[in-house]
Amino acid sequence: MEFLFQLAAGFANGTQTEAHQNHTTNSSDHPPAADTASTMLDNVQPSSHSGPGHTAMGPQASSAVTPSDTSSIKHEIKPVCPQEANKTLGSPHDTQLVSAAILAAPLNVPEHKSDMYEERLQEMTGRYRAKVQELSKAKAKLDEYAAQREELETELAKESSLIEGIIEEANTKLHEARRAYAALKKNSDTELAKKNNVIHDLKKDAKAKMDEKDGLIAKLQQEALAHVDRHQPAFDSTIVSAFDKVNLKINALVRRNAAASSNVGVGGEVTEVITLDKFAEAVLLNHWGRLAVKSEWHHRHVAKAWRSDPRVRALMLRAMVWNFLARELFDFKKPFAALNSTATKDIGRHYMEVFLDPITSDENAKWRALTAKILTEFEAGYPELRKALLERLQDRFVDLIYNEIAIRIDARPPLTRDFVHQHVKAGMARDLEPVLQAAIELATLTSKERAWYQLYFPNLRNEKYHKGAEHPFMTTDPTSLAINVRMADYDDDEEGSVCLLASPVLLKWGNGAGEGLNQYMVLRKAFVWRSEEVQV
Repeated sequence: MEFLFQLAAGFANGTQTEAHQNHTTNSSDHPPAADTASTMLDNVQPSSHSGPGHTAMGPQASSAVTPSDTSSIKHEIKPVCPQEANKTLGSPHDTQLVSAAILAAPLNVPEHKSDMYEERLQEMTGRYRAKVQELSKAKAKLDEYAAQREELETELAKESSLIEGIIEEANTKLHEARRAYAALKKNSDTELAKKNNVIHDLKKDAKAKMDEKDGLIAKLQQEALAHVDRHQPAFDSTIVSAFDKVNLKINALVRRNAAASSNVGVGGEVTEVITLDKFAEAVLLNHWGRLAVKSEWHHRHVAKAWRSDPRVRALMLRAMVWNFLARELFDFKKPFAALNSTATKDIGRHYMEVFLDPITSDENAKWRALTAKILTEFEAGYPELRKALLERLQDRFVDLIYNEIAIRIDARPPLTRDFVHQHVKAGMARDLEPVLQAAIELATLTSKERAWYQLYFPNLRNEKYHKGAEHPFMTTDPTSLAINVRMADYDDDEEGSVCLLASPVLLKWGNGAGEGLNQYMVLRKAFVWRSEEVQV
C-alpha cells in the first residue's frame, strides 16, 4: 500500500510541475487549461469526513470546482484525513479509493515522462523481484540448514545413546572383572599357601637326600682312597729310567745344534743356520736371563771358555732346557701340568685353594694320585690333547729364547719375535719334540704316585763352587746320568772345584704309600762341570 501511495504522489507532483511550467510559458497567450491534472485535483470537493483545510490530494483541494470542469470527473474521490487513513490503512476500501483516484485523474503526462516512469517502475519491480528471489533462496538455505541440523541432532542423539550404552556395558564388565579378580586372588592365595607348604616339604626331603648323598660320596671317597692304598706304586728304577730318557733326548738336541753351528763357524753373529748354540755363542754370558740359566749356577770362569768351547755352551743349553721343563711340568703347584683337558685345567686351577699344604699332606697325596690316574686314563682316548700340549710347550720355549737371549744379541738387522719363532722353531722341531715327549711321560708317571718327585737345582754360589767327596746332590760323572759328554779325562765323581750346573737333582719325597712326605731320597744327582782352572 505504501508503494502505491508513493506512486500516486509521484504522478500528482509530476503533473503539478508540468502544469506550472505550461502556465508560466503560456500565461500571456492562453488562460489556464481546465483539463489539466492540477486544475482537476484542485477542484475536488472536500469530503464531509475531512477536517478543515484538508483535501484528498493536498491543500489545493479546498478550491471550488467550476461547472466546466465537473464533466471530466468520472468518479467521486472521498477525502480521508490522515488519522482515519491510518486507522483504515490496508483495507480493501481504501485501496479501491486510491486506485480510483489514480485512474480517475485525467493526467496529461508527457510521453518522455511516461517512459521514464515506466522504466523506474520496471526497475523497482526488478529489484523487488530480485529481493524476493534472494529471500526465497535464503529461506531455502535456511530450511536446508534446519533439516541438516535436525538430521545431525538425530545422529548425535543416536551416537550419544550408543556411547552411553557402551559405557554402561563397560562399567558392568569392569565390575564383573573386579569381582572375578577378587575371587581368583582369594583362590590363588589359598593355592599358593598350599604350594608353599608342598615346596617346604620338598626342600626338607631334598636336604635329607643331599645329606644322605654327601654321606654316600664321603663313603665312596674313603673306598677310593682305600683302593689307592692297595695300588702298587711304581718302582724307583722306573722313575729313574724315565729321567735318564729325558737326558738322552737332550743329548741329541744340544749335539745337533752344536754340529750345525760348527758348519757356519763362530763369530758371535746369527747367520743362516739358527741353532741354540748360535744363540748361546752370540750373547755374553752375563746377559743370559734368569729364566734361562741362573747366575748362581755358573762361575765367572765359564765366560773364558764360552766362545771357544762348544761343550761348555752345550752344558749351558742343557741347564736351560732342564730349567724350562722344571718350571712348566714339575711345579708342585701344578701337579697335573702334563695333562691338557679342560677338566684337568679346572681341577688344577683350584688345587692350591683346596689343599693348603699340598706337599706334606697324606690326604693330598692320595687324592692327587687318584685324580691324576683317572685323568690320564681319560685323556688316553684323545691324542689331540697331547698334540696341543706339545705345540704349546714348543711355543713357550721359543718365547723363552727370544725374551731371555735373542733380544740381547746385537744383530743387524735386529732380531724380531716372528723371525726367531719361525726359524728357531723350525730348526728345533725335530729334536725338541722328543725332549718334550720324554719330559711329559716322566711328569705323567710321577703325578700318579703318592710320593712327590722334585727337580732340585743346587746353588753353586752357596756351595762356594766346591764339590766335596761323595756329595749328596752333585756329581761330576756324566755317564751315570746318561749325559753323553766328556769334558776331561777325570770325569769320575771326584772332589774339586766346580763352575757349571748342567742338570738338576731328582728327589723323591715320601714313600710309595704316601707316608713320610717330609723326608726325601736322592734318585739322581745333579751333573756339574769341574775345572782345574777355577780357583776358589
